[in-house]
Amino acid sequence: MANVRFRVRSSNYSPEGFEQFDDSVYPGRRTAVVEELNTSDEEDEGAAQVEPTDEKTEQDDSPSSIGLVDILRFIFLVIIVSSGLSYYITSDSIIWGYQRPWFTRPQVLLRYIKGPLILSRSELSLYNGTDPNLPVYVSVNYTLYDVSANRRMYGPGGGYGFFSGRDATRAFVSGCFKEDLTSDLRGLEEMYMPIEDVPDEDLTNAQKKIRREKELRDARANVRRQVLHWQSFFADSHKYFEVGKLIRDGEDEKVEKRELCAGAQAARPKRSELKKGAAAKSQPTYPPGVKKGGNH
Repeated sequence: MANVRFRVRSSNYSPEGFEQFDDSVYPGRRTAVVEELNTSDEEDEGAAQVEPTDEKTEQDDSPSSIGLVDILRFIFLVIIVSSGLSYYITSDSIIWGYQRPWFTRPQVLLRYIKGPLILSRSELSLYNGTDPNLPVYVSVNYTLYDVSANRRMYGPGGGYGFFSGRDATRAFVSGCFKEDLTSDLRGLEEMYMPIEDVPDEDLTNAQKKIRREKELRDARANVRRQVLHWQSFFADSHKYFEVGKLIRDGEDEKVEKRELCAGAQAARPKRSELKKGAAAKSQPTYPPGVKKGGNH
């Protein structure tokens, strides 16, 4: 229903349809005119439609609750927390042990462009860390590696300073850092050969010979495996890298074959221990509650 409101205004004349007063009787009397104002529901609805438009405009002008700066701050916080946890867990890397490709490391890329170094033993001896202007090199199986990133350990007085400026592959395998600072690996396979401390009465001489040949092959494979382990250690490190090769001058063959150092000799397995281990493995196992012979 339309709401009707009235407004009264005065006038010196009267509109049609209204009785005109006699001015002579009522001098100066003004006629009241009643006008009907349009206050229908349509007008109210029109006003109501305008108001939400103003509210929407205010909402559009207001800043977003999550902006670009907030997103960047969150990403930065995640990176900081991840790096801290990585260093705490790995004690070495802030990127969870991820190794950069070799071409992203300036020193490695520069060496690749220049080409590999080819050094003699006397030339290699200059790179032992005594000259601060030269890098520090070690050699494993005639392959040169730059360890300058850890000069404190491989330089003079460092814990591994005796490896620098030479090829000490034998010491890497035997663990004898005083006696075996050489590249000569001849006879080193003996450290994996068992000591014959008990007689083998149940084997013929031919069987013993076959067994020894097999054990000798396995021992030499163990030596090669250890050498490859140390080569991989330096080659795959994120701090060290390969720089070239050491010239094979045949110097190792010019001297007599070395004896095993005391440490390697003491670590050799014994035949009696191998027999006990083989006997224990050959014993059948029984489920819980079942005794030998199958009796419960």
